[in-house]
Amino acid sequence: MKNQDKTKDKLTNEIKRPRQLIAELEKTDTERKKAERMAQEARKYAENIVDTVREPLVVLDGDLRVVSANRSFCQTFKVKPKQTEDQFIYDLGNRQWDIPRLRELLEDILPKNTTIEEFKVEHDFPAIGQKTMLLNARRVYREPNKTDLILLAIEDITERRQAEEELEKHGKHLEELVDERTAELKKINELLKLEIAERKKAGEELKATLKNLERSNKELEQFAYIASHDLQEPLRMVASYVQLLERRYKDRLDSDANEFIAYATDGAGRMQSMINDLLDYSRVGTAGKTFEKTDCAHVFRQAVINLQGAIEESGTVVTQNNLPTINADETQLIHLFQNLIDNAIKFRGKESPHVHVAAKKKGGEWLFSVQDNGIGIDPQYLERVFVIFQRLHNRRKYPGTGIGLAICKRVVERHGGRIWVESKPGKGSTFFFAIPSKGGK
Repeated sequence: MKNQDKTKDKLTNEIKRPRQLIAELEKTDTERKKAERMAQEARKYAENIVDTVREPLVVLDGDLRVVSANRSFCQTFKVKPKQTEDQFIYDLGNRQWDIPRLRELLEDILPKNTTIEEFKVEHDFPAIGQKTMLLNARRVYREPNKTDLILLAIEDITERRQAEEELEKHGKHLEELVDERTAELKKINELLKLEIAERKKAGEELKATLKNLERSNKELEQFAYIASHDLQEPLRMVASYVQLLERRYKDRLDSDANEFIAYATDGAGRMQSMINDLLDYSRVGTAGKTFEKTDCAHVFRQAVINLQGAIEESGTVVTQNNLPTINADETQLIHLFQNLIDNAIKFRGKESPHVHVAAKKKGGEWLFSVQDNGIGIDPQYLERVFVIFQRLHNRRKYPGTGIGLAICKRVVERHGGRIWVESKPGKGSTFFFAIPSKGGK
């Protein structure tokens, strides 16, 4: 009985086993289909991603036939996707990819187990013309017992290459310009060095000349002072004896003798005046005082006081306004104002004489003016009036030695300034002098 039961159970298990095998096969087939579907979806997903890449991409198998090409590849090289499927890479697009360097690389990349290779090609592509392409070939490993693939990425660098060539061309041109300019600058530098050396030499010569001139001026000033001072005593003696002759023998001699004595007396007097004026001229440089703050209004008043007799005799009206305080030698400034006002009184016209003194600040200096309504000066003599002992008029009508304006010029220059005159005959004159607001030397 027991044996029958065992036989029955065995038969039952034998009957169930095919059904179990069928069920397992069905389950395995379902899983396989699911895996294939997932693989297919993954492949499509990957292809969609590849299609979005801007650079042209193409995948080749071991026989260098196209497995897939992205949209950018087809658009760039003007081929349709169907024309690329299972096509030999060198036959694509009217054999435009039949490039010796590319053939050599692709045919060696798999046998040599190369993982990535980058190289540049310049090629005349039938569809798009002469281009420079940068290629990247990468080996893509697959499952065991399956041939590896090659991923070929392409970048058009034609414009970049042209820009580099243009840049290189401009760079060379720029180097040439720089070399030329450097040569020019070197030449200019040599000329400048030469000029600087010449100017330095000229400056040293000028300094030596100025030093000699300064020494000569001091010697001349000293000579003028000594000469004028030492000449006064013998001249006084000559004048005294001539005057004595005039007093004793004026009426005892004939008319010619009286005339000769008069000439000698006049000459001695004029000589004394010239020597005294020359002494004053030399003292501008030798006897000048230290500069200090000086009220020009006070200077003006003192000059008017010194000229009071001449002003009252001539009926001259003297006015002033806006006179500043400056750094100056007060005594010399009084002589300056006095000489200019006296000059205006001396050379007055027919109208009542009027002299006006004014000043105004202009830049870094004070500009003074002494204006009159006198006889004026011919324009050709405007510079001559400042020369020592130069006279423009008859001595009998306008007495003097002609040194007053020369002294004025000397005083102004000692104060670091300048002096000039503007005038028209019959319209009066205006003497201008400018003195630095910070004072002279």
